[in-house]
Amino acid sequence: VLSIQAALALAQQLAHPLSLTMALRWAAVLHHLRREAVQTRAHAEASMTITTDRGFPQQVAVAMPLRGWALAASG
Repeated sequence: VLSIQAALALAQQLAHPLSLTMALRWAAVLHHLRREAVQTRAHAEASMTITTDRGFPQQVAVAMPLRGWALAASG
């Protein structure tokens, strides 16, 4: 978890949208694998917001199933 936090911090510092959305997506994957729905949803939605705003449709498509799992897992 410390490594993903470092990756998120670096991506935010760089202010590079694609790097940030990739870091957010991998954070969502990590939390999904740990079955942490709240964190998975937060990171997936943050990634989807950036990718939608910046026009990265493939990245939106990758984050959507993570968000869907988190919603289903949360009831």
